[in-house]
Amino acid sequence: MPKELSPEVAQMFEDYPWYGNVRELRNVIERLVIFCKGKIVDKNLLPPEMITSQQEKMGGFKGREEWLNGRPIDSLLSEVEKDIIEEALRQTKGNKSRAAEILGISRYSLMRRIDKLRSD
Repeated sequence: MPKELSPEVAQMFEDYPWYGNVRELRNVIERLVIFCKGKIVDKNLLPPEMITSQQEKMGGFKGREEWLNGRPIDSLLSEVEKDIIEEALRQTKGNKSRAAEILGISRYSLMRRIDKLRSD
């Protein structure tokens, strides 16, 4: 199904500095296609660094209390990482090499992350 960027997301794509150039852009687009369930790509599907970059441009990170909700940051980050990895594996039907490629990491790195999350 073809995807469309919401106007807000389109503006964020234009404003983001794209430090990783074309490779970073390609990885972000692949993630959006995988995770977007509808036709419109919403801001909540963007990687955290794009949202943080936009918030910094607008005068600082807003809503950190809501995000953390009193939880240790390591716990929150582990949960987010686990969700992203599980979704990539689900979308690739368990193909770890393809999931790693979509996530922009090596297969070895993906396996290390999976092992670490299992031990947490």
